[in-house]
Amino acid sequence: MDDETLFKKRIKRNFIFYLVYSLYILLNLLPHSAASFLLSSLALFLFFILKKVRSTMIANLNYVYGISPSHKKFAFKNFLNLSRNAVDFLRLKKMCLNKKIIMRREEIFQNALKIGNGVIFISGHLGAWELIPAYLSEKGYPINVVTRTVYEPKLGNLIDNIRQSKGMNIIDRKVSLKESFKVLKRGESLGVLIDQDTGSKGVFIQFLGKRAFTPTGIVKLAMKTKSSVIPMAIHRERDSHIIDVDHPLKFVLTGNKEMDIMNNTALCSNAVEKFIRTYPEEWVWMHRRWKRKPDKRKDE
Repeated sequence: MDDETLFKKRIKRNFIFYLVYSLYILLNLLPHSAASFLLSSLALFLFFILKKVRSTMIANLNYVYGISPSHKKFAFKNFLNLSRNAVDFLRLKKMCLNKKIIMRREEIFQNALKIGNGVIFISGHLGAWELIPAYLSEKGYPINVVTRTVYEPKLGNLIDNIRQSKGMNIIDRKVSLKESFKVLKRGESLGVLIDQDTGSKGVFIQFLGKRAFTPTGIVKLAMKTKSSVIPMAIHRERDSHIIDVDHPLKFVLTGNKEMDIMNNTALCSNAVEKFIRTYPEEWVWMHRRWKRKPDKRKDE
């Protein structure tokens, strides 16, 4: 990569950071209604100028549901939902989440923690997903989350600072295996998003009716630690958020390690997919979920 390309990339990343940081400051100065209106207006503008993002969303919808002219309208609504959820994340420090969030079947999570083997709660990029660990941490639960390193360090620091304002511990995905093992052995909980192709080792399984490359690391960890694996998801209802908690998954353990990993990865993915199918307008359709194809790359 030549110096000119690096310079342009640096300028672009700095611009994105200062834009997000300015929005962060402004949104926390405004009343919630005004902040939501501002970001929705910005989302309206961005939806029509970010052609590549818009095209990816519509292409994914066409791939999963079949070609339909209604998908452009659906994608626009989806983009607005993402902007509303972004407002709540950027204003997280000043929010009292107990007044904003209702958690259904919390006792499932509580009972799993009492077992003492740690709890892995799995979810997807659905609704205001960042609020799940924030809410649990604010309530006093020992919460750790695995996150991806953000390409711009200043932006990554801002995002982690917002997350940690509610007391959760951040584990970088690059060193997540060792640290995750430690927190589970202490009987704590670990939050992981499993609905994207992160570039990690994985297998091809069905996701929303199409074969998708899916990481297997969290399943291998759960099989080793015997931690409870609990699916969770969050969705919006008017101005509130609802966290749904499902029962712990029952892993299949036949002695055939390779097949067990594949089957249990599918089990986890299906549990998260169920939430996405229920609230499809709140999932991140802009992600290139099916970029890898089974006929071009063997399962790793």
